[in-house]
Amino acid sequence: MAAVKAACDRDAQLQAGTWTIWEELDYQDNWGRHISEGGPGGALSQNAIEEEHVNFDPYIDYTSIADRGTQAKSTATGAVAAAVPLHMTDVGGGGDGNVTWYKTYNLAVGQSLTIGALARYDSAYTSYDLSAFPGNSESQVRNIFTAAGLVRYWIGSTFFAGGVAGQWGDGNYSGTVTTGNFNSHGLMAGLSAGHVFTLYDDRIATEDSALLVTKAPARPVDGTALFFSVSAYLNYADDTIDGFTDTTGFAWGDETTTYWQAGGQAMLYERIVMSGYRITPFVGENVSSQFLYSQTLAIPSQATTAADTIVFGTPQTFWSTRLGVDVVDPNGWDYGIAGFYSASAEYNTLGIRGYFHMPIARWFGLGG
Repeated sequence: MAAVKAACDRDAQLQAGTWTIWEELDYQDNWGRHISEGGPGGALSQNAIEEEHVNFDPYIDYTSIADRGTQAKSTATGAVAAAVPLHMTDVGGGGDGNVTWYKTYNLAVGQSLTIGALARYDSAYTSYDLSAFPGNSESQVRNIFTAAGLVRYWIGSTFFAGGVAGQWGDGNYSGTVTTGNFNSHGLMAGLSAGHVFTLYDDRIATEDSALLVTKAPARPVDGTALFFSVSAYLNYADDTIDGFTDTTGFAWGDETTTYWQAGGQAMLYERIVMSGYRITPFVGENVSSQFLYSQTLAIPSQATTAADTIVFGTPQTFWSTRLGVDVVDPNGWDYGIAGFYSASAEYNTLGIRGYFHMPIARWFGLGG
């Protein structure tokens, strides 16, 4: 029975299929700012000027995940529980802020340094398919708070980046016969590198003047450009749901998930500048694979149950497609929407995100 309950409690692994922490760190700086500014380095400034670029990007997203289920095995008895399919919906949002320096910190022409931060909140609801247990239903709700930092260094059309994030939260498990409350915490850290190829560009002038501190951005030059970017990343992640005692008096130990993940992405995007608007449709393909994967649930020794460790979950390889559009209006407001579909042996994931960039920094004379 403990093995069945363990399979029903799990959702830490589901985070691997959503907007992951690494993608959060990478998203606005590489996709949003890079896309909207339309060139290698995410940079309007390849000329010899010294300038700061300040960005703040609120966003909201929705993700739906279908899990076919995975078996759970008791290390004490060797008993194996049947897979329990489930479905999770996640509504999240937050803000991404960063400052980019050009020609400071002794940076050469064509180089830039970005230091960014991210804060977000997720509300994740999971319902479990327990059709094998008539009259019973179970669900779980998690509140997850995340704070993260990013450093990205561009040399021409090549970038190197690193990030670290921490998350914490609480939640509750609700079943027909028992309920319980728990806390959670986690960590993710990663490295990334990539390069952008310019396939076509008929713009007849640069847009470096847009970096000057003005109350309105300089009017960009009409034209189109086509870019192709490739990148790869490696990250480590762990997530722990702390132990708790449910309303029946049964004690559950920590549920811990750890893994490494390596992945790569190729993205094609076109920059269309027309009448002061910058319109950028994009499409990307991504593959990522987990390794050194471990997911366990500890069962403490108690009156009716001997100590045990339940092992469940398997490393997954995810294939995903992303597409969307980014639009910057003549006043500097930047709007974007993106969607993705991801699949692995166990999961099918569908997500959508909307975001916008407010030119607050320019209003206060800070640039960007």
